[in-house]
Amino acid sequence: MLTGSGSKSCRKKIYHYYHYTSSCGVRYGANKLNATIVDGFKKYLRPRPELQLYKNVVVSVFNAKTRLERNDIKQLSAQLDEVNRRLSKTRELLLTEDIDVQGYRIIKAESESNINRLEVHLTESVIDTTNIEPLWNRAISNISQLHILYTEGTVTQKRKIISSMFPEKLTFDGFQYRTTRVNEAIRLMCLMDSKVGGKKNGTSLTFSDLSQQVNPLVQNSNYLMLDLRLLCDLLAA
Repeated sequence: MLTGSGSKSCRKKIYHYYHYTSSCGVRYGANKLNATIVDGFKKYLRPRPELQLYKNVVVSVFNAKTRLERNDIKQLSAQLDEVNRRLSKTRELLLTEDIDVQGYRIIKAESESNINRLEVHLTESVIDTTNIEPLWNRAISNISQLHILYTEGTVTQKRKIISSMFPEKLTFDGFQYRTTRVNEAIRLMCLMDSKVGGKKNGTSLTFSDLSQQVNPLVQNSNYLMLDLRLLCDLLAA
């Protein structure tokens, strides 16, 4: 783990470093490490039209992949409402003495069992059904100017940008940084960019081509929604 501090030279000028908290003596100049981070952000910059194409592809694939899940949730919710209505109606029948206590208890036990079962299925099936397109629009705005947002941001904003882009820890070896995971939205964008860049004979991949390439890459819907929100919230830091 690194921490930052300033060191005063014999001429009373202060130099800032990142260093280990132990006494191993390893330290890196703050200016160098900060510049490396900014250069790293520039790797993800793309022209707006390109980002728009990537957004359209991912939105299309995401909606297609989650359509069945949304339908399942809708059906489970309808079944749960129906069981709750039946239980409520049974209570009314008990109050009006149109059903005896024993009959009420049997229906109540059956209904509660069904409610518990449906709620478990709903919990297992739930996905974020927020419209993904507005999130992408806001994320694109931030992605297109990441290096500027970082350079001109406050310390709090810098921290939020780094944690949004790189959810896991960064490792710096004195020359470059590495991380085990990049923001899911950024990862998809870079993978699509590599597909476009790898296209031979000078032609471009079509929307359909990209959709087929991206379809197996959109794996965890909730993961993507969470990371998109992180990118959208950068300016709110």
